[in-house]
Amino acid sequence: MIGVIVTTLVALVVIGWVGSSRKARSAADLASLAGANAVSVGKDACAAAQRSAQSNGGTLELCTVESNGVDYVVRVRVSVPVTPNLPGGPQQTRADATAGSLPHP
Repeated sequence: MIGVIVTTLVALVVIGWVGSSRKARSAADLASLAGANAVSVGKDACAAAQRSAQSNGGTLELCTVESNGVDYVVRVRVSVPVTPNLPGGPQQTRADATAGSLPHP
């Protein structure tokens, strides 16, 4: 009986951590798209990415914009808290995302 309980608890923790990782990826994707959209209309990409990351439960850790005057790319790194937060376990999960129209070399 103890084995079933322990296995269930471990499974719940792993499911929570996987969910946190997916949340970070989604928040990063949305933040990079918000930044790219902002650039396309002449606004601050990183401010838009920050707002998007926060509204999706994340924190914008890094934002860069590369542009050649016509094409552009926005790169972001977003972190979200890991849940459940266990002592000795990971506290944050991070994800990177890129959006824009700059052709790759």
